[in-house]
Amino acid sequence: MTRSTQATLGEKKAAIKGLQKKLEECDKSREAAQEIILKLQQAACVTLDALRAAIRQSDLLRGLKDEQASLRLTLEADGDGLGIDTLVEECRNSDLDQAAAREQTLMQSLKGQRQRQLEAIQQRNDAARVFEALGGDAAAAKAASDRQAALADMRDASQYARVRSASLILQWAIERFRREKQAPLLKRAGELFSILTGGSFERLALEYDEKDVPHLAGVRRDGSVVGVSGLSEGAADQLFMALRVAAVEEYLAHAGPVPFIADDLFINYDDGGCSPGCVAIRAVRQTRAPAPHGHR
Repeated sequence: MTRSTQATLGEKKAAIKGLQKKLEECDKSREAAQEIILKLQQAACVTLDALRAAIRQSDLLRGLKDEQASLRLTLEADGDGLGIDTLVEECRNSDLDQAAAREQTLMQSLKGQRQRQLEAIQQRNDAARVFEALGGDAAAAKAASDRQAALADMRDASQYARVRSASLILQWAIERFRREKQAPLLKRAGELFSILTGGSFERLALEYDEKDVPHLAGVRRDGSVVGVSGLSEGAADQLFMALRVAAVEEYLAHAGPVPFIADDLFINYDDGGCSPGCVAIRAVRQTRAPAPHGHR
């Protein structure tokens, strides 16, 4: 006999011994179970068939109790926190036909929701494919950057349009005021300026520079034009006085008389021309305001 055959034979004998040992253990378990059954039978005073039926009933009862516990948990989870008694009362007072119709409506709504969900998933997948076709994150980032830049340009353009519109409206209002008020006001101020300067200047005029900005200037009898910056200090004060008196006259044309208070009118006046008393009488007399209350 070879060594391999001897090893195999030894393994078989060991396996047989193991099986015999298990068989003995099963016999002992069977005998113990028979003793337990006999004791249960004696304690219950029933036959073996009746005991088997009782065991089946016990198993069935245990299964029903487990099912009852599971149903109770389901009711508590789906019952919005309501107790069993409350749910039972609601079921007792509910209309089964109405509940069935409601269930059918909910099923139709659920079906529609699922259909819309599928459509949304399809749209999302299509958008994802388009996104990938455009280059993914890099292209999306560039598109977002371009969008922000475009929005910034639009904001700048909108702000420019508002500022430009406001500028045009303001310019229009200024020009309208000039047309309606400036001509008579400038004419009257020129007359007063001629009086105050003793005829050194004949009138006032508007001169426009290279940027078409108007500037006030005095016109002498020989036609020469002197800008405000070219006037002497006394002539500048006389010009200011003429403009103020003309403005007061314009105001009094639409309002009641008000006191006219003057202070140190002739302190900087140039020598020559009309005297201070003559100037005061001739300039103030032509206003419709009351006589000066203060004069130093």
